[in-house]
Amino acid sequence: MKPQRRKKRKRLKPHILILCEGHTERNYFLGFKDEFHLVATYIEKAKRATPIEVVKEAISKQKEKINAENPFDQVWVLFDHDLRHKEVIKACKLAKENKIKVCFSSIAFEYWYLLHFQKTCRAFQKNSELIKELKKHYPDYTKSKGAEAKDFNRLYPYLKDAMANSAWLRKEVQRNHDSALIHKCKQNPWVEADVLIDTLKNLSKP
Repeated sequence: MKPQRRKKRKRLKPHILILCEGHTERNYFLGFKDEFHLVATYIEKAKRATPIEVVKEAISKQKEKINAENPFDQVWVLFDHDLRHKEVIKACKLAKENKIKVCFSSIAFEYWYLLHFQKTCRAFQKNSELIKELKKHYPDYTKSKGAEAKDFNRLYPYLKDAMANSAWLRKEVQRNHDSALIHKCKQNPWVEADVLIDTLKNLSKP
């Protein structure tokens, strides 16, 4: 008697993992997931908050899914530039080798928030400087550790502006040839949240 072949599971939506370095990114994208009804998108905070460990955990999670014959269609990692992190470029290289997409922010994810209100490419040297500027537009902003989507809900009306401003920012940063040769993880500022959002918005279409 021939062994029966296991039937492949039919997917209605692509199976996506988004693994975040911090609570801020996770909370924001949980709000996005709810707004756009992304039922097959899984958004988690990494166990260890360094870029290289985030990537390693993403690789491990994908291998588990492959072994279960239910791999993610896309895996994304989110992290930012922190002076404590010495292996950011190494993390990007490891992600690329394992077909994992990187959504990078410099100097912090809050720069994405700022772009909802300002068209700017100001380079902040400290996170505190960035937060101070953000609070001029978003006075009650505070970092939270819960899963509430308050930041997404507060910022959503300005999403179109943020998307345009982020694309503009990257072009400004890379305007001259020398800058274009610098790895994105050494740029300041740099934002890629719009790239991930474009991907997710396309997935939400029927």
